[in-house]
Amino acid sequence: MHPHFKTPDELLKLGAKRRLDSNRLPVRGKKRMEATGSQREKKLIEKKQDQIEDILTEERLAKLSHLSRGEWNDQTLVAEIHYKKGSHWNYFGFPKGEIEILQPEEAVYLIEIGALELYYKGLPLSLQEAYSIILSKTFPIYKYQVYCHLLRLGFIVKRHLPARFKVNKETKSKLQPDHDVTEDYPIPLVTPMDAETTDKILNKLQVVKSTKMEEVTTKSGSKMEDTIDFDVYLPNANFKKVNFGLPNIAVKVSRYDDPFPDSSCIAKLINLCEAVPLKWALNENGDITFYSFDDMEIPVVS
Repeated sequence: MHPHFKTPDELLKLGAKRRLDSNRLPVRGKKRMEATGSQREKKLIEKKQDQIEDILTEERLAKLSHLSRGEWNDQTLVAEIHYKKGSHWNYFGFPKGEIEILQPEEAVYLIEIGALELYYKGLPLSLQEAYSIILSKTFPIYKYQVYCHLLRLGFIVKRHLPARFKVNKETKSKLQPDHDVTEDYPIPLVTPMDAETTDKILNKLQVVKSTKMEEVTTKSGSKMEDTIDFDVYLPNANFKKVNFGLPNIAVKVSRYDDPFPDSSCIAKLINLCEAVPLKWALNENGDITFYSFDDMEIPVVS
């Protein structure tokens, strides 16, 4: 017999062994969910803490001539930039008279990458002080993490402004074709070519009517904020701060332990986005995942 083929007895033994193995639960080691208090575990934790401390206390050197400088205004909660340096000003801030204004998240990010020296009450702010003084009062840290994540991916990120989403809604309306009554031979409602999916068959038979997410009646009382957080643009060398135009993506940020949004909240956000795709950023202690709600039709039985 060929060496790659098994005899009938060998096949029976192999089948019996597989059936026996399938009835057994896999046995593995215990998950390390709780502290054991061992010396090895203690040393490992201390080593990780020392590594984090070394990273946080690492000094960054930058020439003053390469740094932009500004003042944090505790009344208006914005950073007023009096001296600009670098090409990132093509994307950050907005002009107000002779000075440039930065939102809190923009100011902290530029401090973090070593491009801005920000003063508060006459003294320069360290990164730790910027987190404590600026972000703690104005911008949630979980949203700032998503903001930085998108910037590091190369996107241009701005706070959401509803005015950017004003589009001509008339262009979205679709004219329904007229149905002419003819004396032709009867045509079947469903043909074999239409029987690709259940959805197509139901649409042909008109057994159910479809409801789009954007047509769902919005209800108040949702515990989640039904507002968009960021307008995201693809990298563009010709980006203009005066007229941003329609963003490529709209982003809503949520924490992992936030309540799941109901259909009315999702429908309201989709309506706010108009023609812009909506992405849902879920932040779980710095681990960021993006979800999207595709344009779909939900069948509702008549």
